[in-house]
Amino acid sequence: MKIAVTINSLRKRLRISQAELSKLSGVNQQYISQIELGKKIPGLDTINKIGAGLGLSGELLLIYASEGEELDELKRKMYGQVSEPIWIFNDGIIEE
Repeated sequence: MKIAVTINSLRKRLRISQAELSKLSGVNQQYISQIELGKKIPGLDTINKIGAGLGLSGELLLIYASEGEELDELKRKMYGQVSEPIWIFNDGIIEE
């Protein structure tokens, strides 16, 4: 999981500073800095707060940060109640 890179990238894409994200999320600016540097790993509560500050859910933030097998597992958990043939993901396109 690449949560540090994902938070940093989304924040920069939105053109907001760590201080602004801190105000929007309620997460201490120094803690955001440590997360982005990979020195701290945020818990789910913090991920939800930072996600909200970035304008998305914590779940979506985790999906953006996931890769490979992690992403496959998240998709299984999220769509586990939907029949497999309906939800085939191929380059961001949902096929039936």
